[in-house]
Amino acid sequence: MKRLLLILISIGFIHNANAQTLKAGIEGSFNSTWLFNKLVSDAGDQLDYKSTFAPQFGVSGVFTSEEGAGLYLGIMSASVNQKYTNRIFPGTPLESSFESETKLKYIDIPVLFRLTTKSGFYFEVGPQFSLLSKAESVSPNSTSDIKSNTNSLNISGQIGLGV
Repeated sequence: MKRLLLILISIGFIHNANAQTLKAGIEGSFNSTWLFNKLVSDAGDQLDYKSTFAPQFGVSGVFTSEEGAGLYLGIMSASVNQKYTNRIFPGTPLESSFESETKLKYIDIPVLFRLTTKSGFYFEVGPQFSLLSKAESVSPNSTSDIKSNTNSLNISGQIGLGV
């Protein structure tokens, strides 16, 4: 009786395994990044945000059942940078400026529930866990480690659509 039950369970697992797919791949992107900070916003003419871009790359996998429900998992190396223009004595004859930058590096781990239609359209939603690996403040004459002043874990929500 135990053997028969074990055989039936094994057949059920084999049948379910055939009805599911696993797709794995590499991903990469180049994104516009922004870090908004009250101290910067309150600085007025002394400090301005500049357009900043940073790369993201990693590996991902999607496990989908025959019904279209699935799970997306990824491990991404992501950079979030922000450049600033700093003005000294703005609006006076002594005005001068220099650029500085905040550079953050994260390991992002998205865990998303995905629904896929027969035509290939998908909707996904879930959390992303971001682990801080490096944080620096860079100015013309110095680079300082600011990791102790930055959250080491960020949890965010993601929503995605695609084909």
